[in-house]
Amino acid sequence: SDRAVIGYSSTTTSGAMLDQLFAAMPAPPRIVARARLSSVVSALSLRGLGVGLVDAFTAVEHEARGGISRSVDIVETFGFSVITSRLGAPHPSAELFLDGVAAQMPRYADWR
Repeated sequence: SDRAVIGYSSTTTSGAMLDQLFAAMPAPPRIVARARLSSVVSALSLRGLGVGLVDAFTAVEHEARGGISRSVDIVETFGFSVITSRLGAPHPSAELFLDGVAAQMPRYADWR
């Protein structure tokens, strides 16, 4: 494809996975820039550098800044995990954080 795409750094998990996906395509996209963060991909896209693939959170913010987004069906699953510095149950403040995130999730459920 000759469409300009803003990719992710190959040193990130997303970048490495997308590099593998693109390498398997008969006509891979033309990567014009790479970033480590989806917010940077969004900012570069808003400035007209190309299209990018971002998470739902970034897509909502991208639209709020005047950009266009649409959902894409991808075989890979994007999930979330709670991580802590020690084994065991999350700290009570982490539980409060997770409750707050869960309350906001419906806002990002369908961002088409």
